[in-house]
Amino acid sequence: MKDPIIKDPIIEELHRIRAERSARFNHDFDAMVDDLQRREALSRARGVKFADLPKNNKRTQRKAASKKVR
Repeated sequence: MKDPIIKDPIIEELHRIRAERSARFNHDFDAMVDDLQRREALSRARGVKFADLPKNNKRTQRKAASKKVR
């Protein structure tokens, strides 16, 4: 017997919001990215601080991975 699929209301809401946002931009990914970048710039202008993304340094990643193996 299969387990019934449990619907999580939070996940359902996230799917609904994502679909609405996508439809608002006519499902144009570039337009959505442009809007997010514009909104981020406005937030930064108001003094909101964002965390820096980690550096994607393959050499550092290899060193860290080799230390974990030992």
